[in-house]
Amino acid sequence: MAGPIATSSSRSGSGSARAMISSTRRTARTTTTRLTTNVRLPVLLEFTSCFCRVGYAGEALPHFGVLLHPDLIDYNHGCDTNGSTGGSMLGRATMERARLYQLLFPLVEECFGRIHHPDPTTRNVVVIFDTGLTCPQTWQETLEGVLHEKHVPHVTFQSCLSLIPTAFPNLPDSLTVHVTNTAAYCMAQAGSLTLPFTFQTVPAGYRQVMQANGGEPDLLEPLLWTEAMTTCWLDPSNPNSLVTAFLSCIQACPRQARPYVIGNVVFTGEAISFRPDLPNRVLRQVKTVLLQDDENRGSYEQQYQPGTPLKSTENPNENLSTAKIGNLVDDFTRLCQTWSELRPLAGRIVGYVDTAPYPADRVVWAGSSVWAQIWHGRDPDAKAFGWRKPIAAVPEMKTEYTTMVSTNASCTVLN
Repeated sequence: MAGPIATSSSRSGSGSARAMISSTRRTARTTTTRLTTNVRLPVLLEFTSCFCRVGYAGEALPHFGVLLHPDLIDYNHGCDTNGSTGGSMLGRATMERARLYQLLFPLVEECFGRIHHPDPTTRNVVVIFDTGLTCPQTWQETLEGVLHEKHVPHVTFQSCLSLIPTAFPNLPDSLTVHVTNTAAYCMAQAGSLTLPFTFQTVPAGYRQVMQANGGEPDLLEPLLWTEAMTTCWLDPSNPNSLVTAFLSCIQACPRQARPYVIGNVVFTGEAISFRPDLPNRVLRQVKTVLLQDDENRGSYEQQYQPGTPLKSTENPNENLSTAKIGNLVDDFTRLCQTWSELRPLAGRIVGYVDTAPYPADRVVWAGSSVWAQIWHGRDPDAKAFGWRKPIAAVPEMKTEYTTMVSTNASCTVLN
């Protein structure tokens, strides 16, 4: 009898163990909490070089836009008051946090009020910035303090360059050229994966062109094509030109991906809205640089032969000497030889991607909205979001904020 009793006891013990494990699993599933406390689509806050747009993920267009305060534009893009670029593109650290808080707090309040979002605790917030691959640290910390004060549960900061390709799902290989009011950015995508090591940035925004023309840097209006635009955007001898950044980005791509990337170029940003002919001019200049050879050099020399009067830029009344003309030809040829390995790609440049139905300055919003909607549909807690709880602002920020006169002093609503 000992045998059967032992067997029965072991079976009973085994059954009890299985029941205990099953109960533990049920308890674990019951007590597990999600990172986010709701499944509502997040709020999108897009900060461009001039505007702040707000709306919900999944919407083709934002609810409304706000013109940023000039101090915010200067801080985000590292520009001084006269529009020139000062040091790092991540922004100056000279503006006090309290001043930033004074500008951002009423801006966020205005945004939430306009989208009829009275309870910020019910939705997470996705912040899209266009200052390159990195958001200015002080600006990010201050904005987090504002969102913490509004009791936003979670926030994430995303670069617009990584979200633009989402608006074109049929283009796994592409080159994004994002020209804003204050800078220009280039970054490639291959196999539906962004390539951060191809990132290029130059101070070649619409603001620099306006300043070079002697106009008001913050005046947003279309202009006729000028020599300053050629120097800022098309001059291959200018290391800070858009063409140079374009070629450097292609050169940084893997060799196998270059032919496919250069065949799908996407131009976005506010500057493209003011200069819709800029994409054609840039691609035509890039193709010209890549096709430079001995035959073109001969035609170049013939164009500037000694008998042809060529005026000096320093003194318009003085003609350049034969030696100076020869130096110009040699410099241009030497520059083209820098991109000689890219010469076979010239035949791949046949045009640029039409962003319709999205305007050039709304492609970022379209890509961000689709990106947030897709990942939220898969899992509101997806790692792609990188949710984090907003950090509380330092007490000094709130104290200084009480001295602010009114909300209208920091933002202007666009009708």
